[in-house]
Amino acid sequence: MLNRLPLITYSPLTNKQHVMLGVHLRVHSAESSETSLVRSLTALSSAWPEPPALTLVEFVSEIHTAPPHGWHPPESTVIFCHTNAASSDVVSIASDVTPRCLLVRDVAEIESQHAEFFAVAKSMLSELPRLVATSKSPIIVLDVNEPIDQARASNAGAVATGGWSCLNWKRRPVDKKVGLLSNLLKLLQLIERDADTIDLEAILKRDAVLSYKLLSMANSAAYGLTVEVASLRHALSILGRQKLRRWLSLLLVQAGGSDTPQVLLQVAFIRAAFLDALGNTIDLGRQNEDLFLCGAFSLLDKILGISVAELLGRVSVSEAITEALVGDEGPIAPLLGLIKAVEARDALLIGEHCESLAVSPDEVNQALLQAIKGTKEVSSL
Repeated sequence: MLNRLPLITYSPLTNKQHVMLGVHLRVHSAESSETSLVRSLTALSSAWPEPPALTLVEFVSEIHTAPPHGWHPPESTVIFCHTNAASSDVVSIASDVTPRCLLVRDVAEIESQHAEFFAVAKSMLSELPRLVATSKSPIIVLDVNEPIDQARASNAGAVATGGWSCLNWKRRPVDKKVGLLSNLLKLLQLIERDADTIDLEAILKRDAVLSYKLLSMANSAAYGLTVEVASLRHALSILGRQKLRRWLSLLLVQAGGSDTPQVLLQVAFIRAAFLDALGNTIDLGRQNEDLFLCGAFSLLDKILGISVAELLGRVSVSEAITEALVGDEGPIAPLLGLIKAVEARDALLIGEHCESLAVSPDEVNQALLQAIKGTKEVSSL
């Protein structure tokens, strides 16, 4: 039954400034009927990314290459269509779903077709300057997985690139003596050891920036307080250890500095939020508390330029997190493998993970879209 349900995979859409503008979703639905496809997509409406994020949707099965009749995508959605699609598919998209994005193969198609966006394959990078000069609509280059190709596409005038170039980004190691990084690691270590609040407060008092951030968050409208939080101890008591741990892990992800591509931080958050959301459907016991941190830490080697093994040697985390990140073992490793399969767009491998974890594709799709929708949490810190 699992392989008859649609699976959604994603890659980020990144602009020249390395900020994620949205996502390129592929809907894999080889054995899904149109009715079940509509039902599954409609059920995801509440988790769907919201404007101004751009959600580019591509249907990749041999049966469904256009959106199914009866599906009304949310406002942020741009439907992807091949220019060689059947005329009835193009008419359906033009009348029922606008705007749309067309995959074009040459300059002539850009001159003869009309769409809000044009998409081109990476193989057309050499022709991109000419395509940009000819097109009246923005151009997106798809499946760009190397930083040098992402730079070429951006410099040639592409409005965005889709793909995983951010995962191949290389950086020099962050200075390990940077105060913020050191204090974040110390605080996370104290929380793992269930240290007294006075010990946490002592570290915070030595870091004015971190203290200010903590007090600002505690006083935010999100907590609905009627009195001002003026002390670190009060702020720590309001947040509690779990929320503090999550907040610190997000700050650690951001500690790579201003030269770290923002998209890489957003992808790390998506991993963390995906594991956290899917954990609600799987009982891992105490390991459920480790899912968010494990996802956030899974890209720290690329963000900080420090190996995961070295980083975990400097901060105490649970055995389950260490096993998953260093040895690809333990109870969390299959969930981390699942999100990596989603990133790799490997529908077969995703299905195998769903079977072994006893989760449905619908639950995986829901967790993925919720995580994507929540990326704004990273930029608000």
